[in-house]
Amino acid sequence: MTTPTENPRVVTPGIETQPDQNQLPPPGIYVGLDWIRCTGPETLHHGLIKWLDEFCETDAKETGKAKWFKRGLVWEPGVMVSWGHRSRVCQVDFQGGRLKLLSGQSRVDLIRKMVDLGMKPTRLDGALDLIEQDCRVCEHAEASCNRGELCLLRRYSPNNEFNDGGTVLRRLLKLGARDSPVCVRIYDKGLEQKAALVGVWERIETEWKKDRAPQVARRLLNAGDGWTTTLTGLILGSIDFRENNGRSEIERRPQIQWWADLIGSSKTARVAPIAQERSFQNWWDWWRSSVAPRLLQFQHESGASLDAILAMLMHGCTEKARRDLVTAGFLDAFHNWRSVTDSLH
Repeated sequence: MTTPTENPRVVTPGIETQPDQNQLPPPGIYVGLDWIRCTGPETLHHGLIKWLDEFCETDAKETGKAKWFKRGLVWEPGVMVSWGHRSRVCQVDFQGGRLKLLSGQSRVDLIRKMVDLGMKPTRLDGALDLIEQDCRVCEHAEASCNRGELCLLRRYSPNNEFNDGGTVLRRLLKLGARDSPVCVRIYDKGLEQKAALVGVWERIETEWKKDRAPQVARRLLNAGDGWTTTLTGLILGSIDFRENNGRSEIERRPQIQWWADLIGSSKTARVAPIAQERSFQNWWDWWRSSVAPRLLQFQHESGASLDAILAMLMHGCTEKARRDLVTAGFLDAFHNWRSVTDSLH
């Protein structure tokens, strides 16, 4: 059980999300991971399944798989492994239903375990819950967006719902595009869970994908016991609300007061994009979709071994002398793959 902050109007890190998100937690501010997705070479899915059988302590069912995958297993509640992708990757999802059963630290430790198994974080959701803080985040954020005060993300989409008497049934504000590396949802969690009146339980939820998810994971793992401070800063740093004074430079636009009050003394942080054209993952995706199928076709048509075909195709080639991100990424992925495959034999 966590202890609420003494000053509820200032976000004080060091507080985890309550384990049971279906009930209204005590007044306070809570932070934690609400979704963990990792991907890796398809050869890892056997080791994943073996570990998850022990971790979940339940039998897996063939009742679901992620989009674009041909096969999958589900452990109730909220764990799914998928494989059979054309890129020969596998994927594991730890959804909110499972994560709410774990402590905040255990969720971070779960990322470390997946990395140790050779998997790479590709989606992380961080949630900041405000319980009885009277911050009116949903109301203020939507009004700021309408005034042109939203920064960092370029679009917003309110999705509120009311009954015929004008009573609010849902308050939801989507910030950014869902398929972009970073998007944010600000909504009334109490209304969603039918656990509280409007404004009692509000949530700011940031979703990191693509090149941002591994960076967030790295920061959380490096933070040790201070992961709550790090995650809070990353969630609050994923968006900003500043005066619409006609200035293009964000530094020349003062922060809106309601947002500055909410952030308080928290140190916000933002993960920057990585040049994807230089990453090993980007090169590997291209190789799998363009080169590997052609090599397999050559092998089938010629009856020769892949070693012989590669020897012919690479005759006269020389290696690049420089050590770049593609090479470094390959070495990391190769050593992880080798250690996992060796442990399975």
